[in-house]
Amino acid sequence: MKSFIKKMSAGSLKKSLYAYILIGVVIVAFLYGITVIFCNNWEDLIIRKNLYMYHPRITLLDIDGIKEMDLPRSDYWRLMLVVIYRGISVFLYSSVVIYIVASRFYKDKIQEPLRLMTLVTAKIKNHNLSYSCRYESGDEMAHICGLVDDLRLALIDNEKELWEAHNQQKDINGAFAHDLRTPLTVMEGYLEMMEMYVPEGRLSQEKVMENIRLMKSQINRLREFSTTMNSIQSLDELTAKPKMQTIGVLNESMVVLIKGFQHTFPGIDFELEIDDNLMGKELTYDEDIIMEVVENLLSNGSSFARKIIWTHVKLEDDYLKIYVKDDGPGFNQEDLYQASRAYYSSRKGEDSHFGIGLTVAKILCMKHKGNLSLENSIHGGAIVCASFKI
Repeated sequence: MKSFIKKMSAGSLKKSLYAYILIGVVIVAFLYGITVIFCNNWEDLIIRKNLYMYHPRITLLDIDGIKEMDLPRSDYWRLMLVVIYRGISVFLYSSVVIYIVASRFYKDKIQEPLRLMTLVTAKIKNHNLSYSCRYESGDEMAHICGLVDDLRLALIDNEKELWEAHNQQKDINGAFAHDLRTPLTVMEGYLEMMEMYVPEGRLSQEKVMENIRLMKSQINRLREFSTTMNSIQSLDELTAKPKMQTIGVLNESMVVLIKGFQHTFPGIDFELEIDDNLMGKELTYDEDIIMEVVENLLSNGSSFARKIIWTHVKLEDDYLKIYVKDDGPGFNQEDLYQASRAYYSSRKGEDSHFGIGLTVAKILCMKHKGNLSLENSIHGGAIVCASFKI
């Protein structure tokens, strides 16, 4: 019986409700049929018991006839009770069965998903997203529970993004505080020196001008720093817009870029190599993002290369990969861990920068569903690989 009810109630709430009502109607009909048979038997028994006192032709129950019968009072009330019960039994059974069927329908189809949704929404309100709201029943309640659980998962993803954004902002703020302190400390030292020795005439004009030049360089560094802060924050709004085009388009842009670097760094030889199987091939990529990454990698490599920088473009597993290798000192262990973090730099002194290049490159690669990886060549020098989903 339970398996039959379960089978009948499977599916939508509407179908399940019809099944429960049908079962209730069958039960009422069955009980009413049993009641009619029982009451008719009692009537027949009472009539037969007292029939010898009346005309033999009186064989059926007749209310007026009963009044004329001189039945004993007890039999009379028994007969009335049977007649009345038979008349109201269908309403009595219907009321009881409706209550039972409605209660059972609520318990089987509504109570548990409502309890689950109430629990999960209360947990969500208290910022607890660990409770699942999945409910397997195949009806509308399961669908609603699924929507609540999808909302929970969306909130989890949103919290992860907010947490990552918070950590990124925390890193940027930490780098800002750390790197801002250095030029301010330098300028403070120069000013204290000039304040101490200039009034006494112990500092030559040449030395004063040198201190002013050094302080001006620190001010330029701060100005550059504020610019890079704005640029790295604006990258969050950037979206990749890849389009179908030949690799020749990218090749031409890279050739022009490399010529510009050769003029800027005449002591460094820039070499470009693109795999033969890519030439003339059409790929889907965002040229602007890729060129921005290449420019940052070449700029970073130019700061460490001694004589040469190699750029190699190839296609591997649906990713366009661009390797930039230099013949410089390579990465140390701290570089490999920190190099793509905001404002990290392994260079010290007046020509040090705020590490924006690799940070921007990594963000842009991720915008193109790729990544940025760092390693050292077995022959010496650093290798940076930028990958882009094609």
